[in-house]
Order: sequence, then structure tokens, then C-alpha cells
Amino acid sequence: MKVPFLDLNSQYEGLKPELQDAINNVLDSKKFIQGKFCSEFASNFSVTHGCKYATGCSNGTAAIEVALQASGIRNGAKVLTAVNTFFATIEAIHNVGAKPLLLDCNQDDYLLDLDLLETYLKTENLDCVIPVHLYGNPVDMVRLKILSEKYNFKIIEDCAQAHLATHRNQAVGTFGNAGTFSFYPGKNLGAYGDAGLIITEDADLHKIISM
Repeated sequence: MKVPFLDLNSQYEGLKPELQDAINNVLDSKKFIQGKFCSEFASNFSVTHGCKYATGCSNGTAAIEVALQASGIRNGAKVLTAVNTFFATIEAIHNVGAKPLLLDCNQDDYLLDLDLLETYLKTENLDCVIPVHLYGNPVDMVRLKILSEKYNFKIIEDCAQAHLATHRNQAVGTFGNAGTFSFYPGKNLGAYGDAGLIITEDADLHKIISM
């Protein structure tokens, strides 16, 4: 007997009446892109994560790209992330004209190795670090924030696989300058299609992201 790794059909059957009502509401409203449904979701998502601002976008890759651009990370900037991340993280860094740098992960939890990062920072400068929270396991964001303040780099959190995960009772995505999420169907919280979202506590950054 084969057990499916991801059974979207079973998931759909369990939620079918509720989903059909939601889809019909969208069709009746003719608000297929943006509109009140996206705004309501973004608002609820930000409240759930204890964050002030949230902006929806087309997908998780776009979320990282927009967050980087809005944070001033562009041509020639040095952006470090985990070597075992999905290629979309690197793609977003490349798309804004920045230079992607890859750092190894811990052997116990496969998250960004902060010991290696601290050693690297003693001799090299960085403009931004993108920690990748994997399988719901958060990077030690308290320590990473201390490093960012000491070595003056920005943090864009890749939370594509860590919706509602917390570190020291604080939601991921709320430690850095911004947190990015993916709602690809196979994610922890999947859409029927594709979608992304950016959260931030910074009102000025939120304004730029929204534009």
C-alpha cells in the first residue's frame, strides 16, 4: 500500500463545502486579483503572527524579491543564505542584482549554522542575511538579531515552510526587517493556486512593499 506524501485530494474532500462557498463568493464579487478577500486574509495573517503589517503578492519567490528591493538590497549587495534552501531563495537574490552567498547548515537541525556565520562576519561584510526556517523549525533568531546589530546587516526571513512557527514565543517573520511566506499548494498552509505574503513591523517598509 502506498501512502501519498501529500494527499491534496483528501484535503480537498474534507474542506469541499467551505472551499466551494469561498470560491463562489470570489466569483460573485468579480474581485479575482487583490480586492477585499486578499486584504482580509493579509490582515488576519498579520494578527495571527502578532505583526502590524502584511502585504499579499503572487508567490513566495516574489515575496522575497520585493522584500529585498524594498529594503534597499539591490545591485552588488552581498546576501547570505542557507546552502540547502530551495533555489527560489537564490533566484530572488539574483533577480534584484545582489550577490548570493551560501553558508552550510547545522547537522542536527539543517538550519543556518550561526557559528560559521559569526566566524565569517569577523572578516567579511554582509548587506543582508536570509535565514530559512525549515519544516516548521525556526533559526535562532534572537542570536541572529544580535549578530545583525553588531555587524550591521539586514534580515529577511524566509518562512515558506514555517507558517505559525515560533521562537521563544515569538512568531517567525517578526524578528527581521521583514518575513516572507509562500502559499504554494504543497506548503504548510497551501492555496488553491499560488500566493505569497510579506509581513513587517516597519511602517515605512510596508508602504514601499505595498507600492
